[in-house]
Amino acid sequence: AEGTLPALVLSQGLSGREDLQEAAWVLLRRLRKEAHLTAKNAEDFFSTLLRATQVVHQDNGSEVARDLSYKLLQHVGVGKLTPSLQVALLAALRQGVISSVEDGVRDGLLEALTPWVTKHIVEDSKLQELSSWAESKAWEKAEMFEAAGLQKFLEACRLTVQRGERAAATEQAAAPTEVSQAPSIAARSERGE
Repeated sequence: AEGTLPALVLSQGLSGREDLQEAAWVLLRRLRKEAHLTAKNAEDFFSTLLRATQVVHQDNGSEVARDLSYKLLQHVGVGKLTPSLQVALLAALRQGVISSVEDGVRDGLLEALTPWVTKHIVEDSKLQELSSWAESKAWEKAEMFEAAGLQKFLEACRLTVQRGERAAATEQAAAPTEVSQAPSIAARSERGE
C-alpha cells in the first residue's frame, strides 16, 4: 500500500460519516490480511498506518492523531502479534521516532504513537529494546525529541512493560501447583488402607 491514498483513506476512521469510516476499516482489514502473507506486506501495512497517523498529526495535532492511532490499533489485533508483524510494527515505530524530528514536522508526533505501544501487542523485551534505542537517539537532537514527545513515548513503553511484567507475575502466582491430591501409597498403608 504505497503512496498517500491508503493513508488518507485510513484517516477517515475519524470521520463523522459512517460510510467513510467503513471504507477505512475495509481497507485496514484487507491490508491486515495481506500483512500476514509476507514480511514486505507487513512492513507496508505498518508504514501505511504510520503515514495515516503522520498525516492526521500534521494537519490536526497530536491529540487527534493519537485518537486515530488508538482506533487503528483496535483493528490490528488482540494479544501479541506474530513475530513477523512485531518486527514490522517496531520498524515503523523506529521510523516514526526518526521522522518526529525532521524539519517541518509538528510537535508531538511521538505522543500520537503511544497507542502503538500501550496496546501491548509486542513482546516486552522488544518494547524495552525500542525504548532503549529511542532514548539513545535523544542525545542527537535533545530539544527536538523533547518537543516530539519522546519522554511521554518512553514512559508509555516503560509502563506497558511494567504492566506486562505484573500480569506475568500474577499469572505465575495464580498457576496451580502440581501437588497430587491422592494420598501416597506409603501414607495409605500406614493407615491400613
